[in-house]
Amino acid sequence: HRSLTFDTDGTIYGATACLHDVSRRLDAPGGKIFTFDPSTSHYEVLSTPVKYDYIQTITMDTQRRLIYGLTYPVFKFFKYDIEADAVTDYDFIGSITHLSALDDRGRFWGTWHWTKHCLFCYDPEADEITWFNHSIPNGPQGRDIMYPGAGPVDCMINGGDGYLYIGSTLGELIRLNPDTAACDYLGKPFDSRRMPGLMVGKDGLIYGCGGDGYAGQMFTYDRETNAFTNLGAIYDSELDTSCYRTHDLIVDDENVFYVAETDNPDRSGYLWECRMD
Repeated sequence: HRSLTFDTDGTIYGATACLHDVSRRLDAPGGKIFTFDPSTSHYEVLSTPVKYDYIQTITMDTQRRLIYGLTYPVFKFFKYDIEADAVTDYDFIGSITHLSALDDRGRFWGTWHWTKHCLFCYDPEADEITWFNHSIPNGPQGRDIMYPGAGPVDCMINGGDGYLYIGSTLGELIRLNPDTAACDYLGKPFDSRRMPGLMVGKDGLIYGCGGDGYAGQMFTYDRETNAFTNLGAIYDSELDTSCYRTHDLIVDDENVFYVAETDNPDRSGYLWECRMD
């Protein structure tokens, strides 16, 4: 789902998601963490961290060789130690982020509590979780938009400037100070909901994608001027169609952006190639 990530040597780590009914729960072995070597096309299953539940998203700490994961349909938090081949299951936390991130100290950030969707962070050096009693701005209003029970965090990245940047399910950009857990509301660059894709460009701007119901759009945020630029709709004139719902964003070495589309009720989702004129 949101569970593919590169190691420093180019190896891909991933995890399997699933949408089986509750009636099949006791038959389900649980999601697997696996590796794939693009140079040899070799797959290897490493672990099934949580029995019965599948894995919606992972975040990898390449330095400490740790993988953090969040499960579905029961929202659990776990840590997988690659070198030790060991799982620590922190069990039910009541909330889930679409994509989490690590701060500069290697702490994992997520949300907990089934209605408040408050922030928490796990510190691997202290091996402890800090539970905060506040959510991101407008957090409770942004719950359940992805799917029932899900929290308001659509995407989270490390900005490389000491802060974490969060795209909310309401289509808002939030800045999180990991030292204090304080959150600043930065703005909303388009009318529609969702902001599942964020990244830092080579020019230092934050690039993002969002939009729902054929309202897919891209934008930039300039951290020096605190200004948004809406780059417009993700639209193909030849096909006369727009991106229904954005899901992820990446850029290649030629500065071409790719946006993944999901959940389209009318056709198969597209991979969109977006060039900046």
